[in-house]
Amino acid sequence: MKLMGAALVWGLLAGAALAAPGECTVTGFEPFACDVVLDGNGLTFELPDGQYLAFAAGEADSGTVYLTPANAAPGRAPVDMGRFVSGDAPGCWVGTRKEFEFCALVQQ
Repeated sequence: MKLMGAALVWGLLAGAALAAPGECTVTGFEPFACDVVLDGNGLTFELPDGQYLAFAAGEADSGTVYLTPANAAPGRAPVDMGRFVSGDAPGCWVGTRKEFEFCALVQQ
């Protein structure tokens, strides 16, 4: 199942956190296997370098992306990557202020 947007995530999960195996792509990395945690307000997954990407849904077809550095100390704020909008491909999101994109393909 490809994530067709945050609305699909919200509608299916209603707030329950679930992890699903998938394939992710992120600017700067080759496609990689990932475990996508879906939590009703967005999604989270680990990047190959140990960072975590979190997408927090906002308005329809948009949201905010945060990167948490690998081995971040408690209390350290994540890096705000800004607002993201739906990309051309299903399950893809594109940054509006930085050249950064991610996609998440979740297996059923």
